[in-house]
Amino acid sequence: MKKKIICLLIIMISALYANTYIVNPNGLEDFESIVEGVNYLMNNQIDGKLIVTPGTYYGSVTWNTDISHISIQGYNKNYCFVQGSFQVYGTSNEETDYIKNLTFLNTSNPICNNDNGLYLVQNCRFTNCSGNVIINNSSLRLIENIFYSNDCTTIIHSDLQNQLPSQAYLLIKKNTFDNNTTIGPVVNVDGMGSLFIKENYFTNNEYEYNLGNWGDGSMINITASNEITTGDIHRNTFFINEDSYLCDAMLYIDNSYSSAVFSINGNSFLESISNSAIKYISNQVSLQTQYFHQIH
Repeated sequence: MKKKIICLLIIMISALYANTYIVNPNGLEDFESIVEGVNYLMNNQIDGKLIVTPGTYYGSVTWNTDISHISIQGYNKNYCFVQGSFQVYGTSNEETDYIKNLTFLNTSNPICNNDNGLYLVQNCRFTNCSGNVIINNSSLRLIENIFYSNDCTTIIHSDLQNQLPSQAYLLIKKNTFDNNTTIGPVVNVDGMGSLFIKENYFTNNEYEYNLGNWGDGSMINITASNEITTGDIHRNTFFINEDSYLCDAMLYIDNSYSSAVFSINGNSFLESISNSAIKYISNQVSLQTQYFHQIH
């Protein structure tokens, strides 16, 4: 019955998209691996969608969105596993360039987004990954992902120092960060045009001091080496997290290069070990309606 439902869903999705291809690890469909599917689209300069059926997929993927716009969508992240990294290049930042519904396992630097290539990562899980789980050097939207039990440098490392503020956009929304250990911030952002960190859940994370870098032991570190035109951090929940060295705040912001107001609104800081909840070096920060309980 399950196989019939999967086949029906694949047929329905295929009918909605031209150039839709099915990836199956047993060689029963168009491609046997995600690498094979991406290479086919790139080599033929075809825009297309890859539907990934249940199974485990190996190998590293590289694609340039200026050559091919590619959508990679798993049937269900609970059944579609990837042990390999994705390197994405390009300047287009189109809505069709996305990764959805996959679980990345036992991989170093699983996703690296360069130039403005990848538009969206949604509803994926990252487990037992190392390095920087998400490396972002361009605009990106991270929505409804789960980052669980990773032992790494950072979960999200976004470096936009070389981007024009008007061309840079980062949205981190409705993600869960659970039981991770990092030697830097869980989220590190350096240089940003428009930054939105909304409605995320951080729990049971341990983040360490990194020799004075990246906010001296903060869970979220934001350093604007170029101007932040819009900064908005609201309705996030921080619950039972630990700064191993009690060096700095859970949320650290240095927005001193910017004249824009940085809005911090409606966040909850609960039962965590940290030197403080919020610390900022900024020209203008708007703090509204935070909730604090047992921060020590």
